[in-house]
Amino acid sequence: MKFEFMTVEEAAQILGVSEKSVRDFINSGELPATKIGQWKITTEGLKQFIESRSNRSVQSFLNNSGPQESGTLLICTICDYYTDNPMGLTEKLMTYVNSLPEDVPKQWNFTWDQATKRARYTAWGTPAFLSGMLHIIENYSDEYKIEVRRPTEE
Repeated sequence: MKFEFMTVEEAAQILGVSEKSVRDFINSGELPATKIGQWKITTEGLKQFIESRSNRSVQSFLNNSGPQESGTLLICTICDYYTDNPMGLTEKLMTYVNSLPEDVPKQWNFTWDQATKRARYTAWGTPAFLSGMLHIIENYSDEYKIEVRRPTEE
């Protein structure tokens, strides 16, 4: 059996997080890794971690883990972006999310599947939050001439 390993640094690049975050995921048991001199992560282990994190965001929305005031409207959306390099769009979305006040109900998650070259953005929150996210995605797709498939009317 052949194992493909990556370093903490490589995993951090794929996940779009810091090396410290990757080590935290390892230490908490969320991300399986083996210490061979330094931490080594299998590609399969990273893929399972990504899938579990992606599903957690949607499950959190579906289970509505926090109390909300009557009249609160929350929306969940998933955006798949097939590309060789998702970091340009990911950085724009991260900048937007980090610029929002902490009291704005929001959650988002980014996963990258290198095998299918799919970046998946899962987000939920207020209509204004999601509108901002979708606006960034729309502007990015216009700027880089990315084909956007819209539903056709029958």
